[in-house]
Amino acid sequence: MGEKVSKKGFMSMYTVRDVVLMGALIAVSGVFKGFWGIGRAQIEAVVGPLIGPVFSVGFYMWGVLAAVLIGKVGVGTIVMVPGTFIELAVGNPYGALVFVYNFIEGLAADVGAVFFRYKLNRFSKVFIASVVALVFGSTIFLAWLGVARLPTQQFPDAPLYFLLGWYYFLAVIGGIITGVVVWGISKLLSTVGFKGSELKVES
Repeated sequence: MGEKVSKKGFMSMYTVRDVVLMGALIAVSGVFKGFWGIGRAQIEAVVGPLIGPVFSVGFYMWGVLAAVLIGKVGVGTIVMVPGTFIELAVGNPYGALVFVYNFIEGLAADVGAVFFRYKLNRFSKVFIASVVALVFGSTIFLAWLGVARLPTQQFPDAPLYFLLGWYYFLAVIGGIITGVVVWGISKLLSTVGFKGSELKVES
């Protein structure tokens, strides 16, 4: 018997299962991202933004995972933003700006999920969505924060094209790692009987 879904209101596109799953992801990701943020701050205090996009995997993966498991418009952002309250409670040192960070990372996951519409196998969809999410999000952060995102201290005499090349190379590497992690989690869940979405991005 199919689930009955109300046709009224913003949440009408989501089933009860979707909402419960989003709640679980918000809770788990909030705790994880809180500790991940603490660790990232400590490492970047030493090495600076040298490998910043790679550190972002621990954040972006949750928005992409939500898109993979639920497969509906906006779930990346919906999961990422509310989890900020838990993140800050855990001790993420970046303060209220984490709300903005999570919005950008969640939006990036939703942008990446657009590729679920294409006729590709599931594996390809997850990896393409992950790479697109990291590159899109990294571009937004670069436009917002400027050279603070680039390793100018480590490469003080390097030309801008080198710094940008390094930055986007790491964004792609971060996307690949995100894809591996998300694919692994989704496959692990499938082995215990949890069925994810069909990766068609219903709306």
